[in-house]
Amino acid sequence: MTIIKKQIILITASCVLFTLFFFLFFIFPAIKIIKNDSLRLIELKKSLVVLDNQASNIESMKISCQVASEDLEKSANIFINQEVPVGLIRFVEDEADRVNLDISISPVSLKKIDDDIWPFVSFRLNLLGSYINFMRFFERIETYPFLIEIQDLVINKVTVRELAQEGYGKNDVIVTLTIRAFGK
Repeated sequence: MTIIKKQIILITASCVLFTLFFFLFFIFPAIKIIKNDSLRLIELKKSLVVLDNQASNIESMKISCQVASEDLEKSANIFINQEVPVGLIRFVEDEADRVNLDISISPVSLKKIDDDIWPFVSFRLNLLGSYINFMRFFERIETYPFLIEIQDLVINKVTVRELAQEGYGKNDVIVTLTIRAFGK
């Protein structure tokens, strides 16, 4: 073998060893680091998506909670204060006045039934006025923001004797209405 062949073999072997050394100590570790960093990046992206979903779930839960608390507040306001039902009495008087009905209100003691879940207070309303005005009053009472139940309703036309009295018209009706308003 000649010196040139020996040099070519030596240079080739050196290049192969250098390439092998370069791959073993630089390229493979770099690839391993890149692979590990890529896996970490994928995990971080997944956790970011999970956190983003959780954040949107928290926002929707906040909105649901706010709606539920508003509904709860509204439902708490449908019950009257049994000891001082001034709001109910004021509402009934104002509505009767708005539709031109004469009204007298008196408390009524109704017997509590076993299946009544809420305490209540009862009133008898005596109304005098036209039938059309009474129907307007009745519609307004139905939309009253408190929880009420109509127990008894009697509608009578004004009699001839009552017509002779001042304040009655020939088309007027006398309405007796008993309502239960549920309390706290």
